[in-house]
Amino acid sequence: MAINAGSNALASDFITTSAGAGDVGKAPKLNASGRLDSSFGITNVQEFTANGTWTKPPTSTWALVEMIAGGGSGASSSRAGTAGVPSGTDSQSTGGGGGESRIELIPLFLLGVTEAVTVGAGGVAVTATGGARADGNKGGDTSVGSLLIADGGDGGLNGNSASGGGATATYYNSVKKDSGGNSAAANGAVPLASANTVFSPSAGGGAYLERDGSPEGSSAGGTSTHAGSGGAGAVSDSASLTATSGGVKGGGGGGACTNQTGGRIATSGAGGRGYVRITVF
Repeated sequence: MAINAGSNALASDFITTSAGAGDVGKAPKLNASGRLDSSFGITNVQEFTANGTWTKPPTSTWALVEMIAGGGSGASSSRAGTAGVPSGTDSQSTGGGGGESRIELIPLFLLGVTEAVTVGAGGVAVTATGGARADGNKGGDTSVGSLLIADGGDGGLNGNSASGGGATATYYNSVKKDSGGNSAAANGAVPLASANTVFSPSAGGGAYLERDGSPEGSSAGGTSTHAGSGGAGAVSDSASLTATSGGVKGGGGGGACTNQTGGRIATSGAGGRGYVRITVF
């Protein structure tokens, strides 16, 4: 390319071929500003929203593995009574915990030519009717082969606080590790709100219904910047109801409470499924 007098010469004026497939040994073409393209250095990205198989690229050195486990489902209860006909027992159900989030930078040689990827399912919602109550289900673990595992969030409990999974997990050269947020615990008529998170999924909100049918209250789930947010809790003294499910990428489901009159059903929110992304460079 001709260079005009008085103009700055750019490396891209001289490098005219890309370093694509079959171009081993050639320099990469630069952009008009003389800089490498932002994608240079990343050779392969594979994402999984369901179980599958990861295949190792033939070249490169490092793998950045991002994993999120499934969130737990909320608890449910129908033990409270109605005004004038109290049951003698409060209904108080917490949301499910968010799944563990792990981000690991590992040498590529530690991974096999192929690795089985398991994306954790969200905990299944539970129902309660006629004075019954049910604790939530744990979310499924997410794994890449046998080397890396993220723990599913715990299911919500009745009258207690449930936690996210993976609070103590560690691995070689980890650049970020978060456990899921704690679920909201019922606290009188105003359940405690779930904490907001950044990299980990958030927990679901709780619900509370006093033994005589009032007062009642529920809380929103926590929000997450880069993972699944928690589902809101749900409460009613006059109808069947369903709490909100956790967001995909491991959010915890909300807890649900109603009373035991007339066969009313309280259904918790399900947990959100997990996620895997492996970036090789």
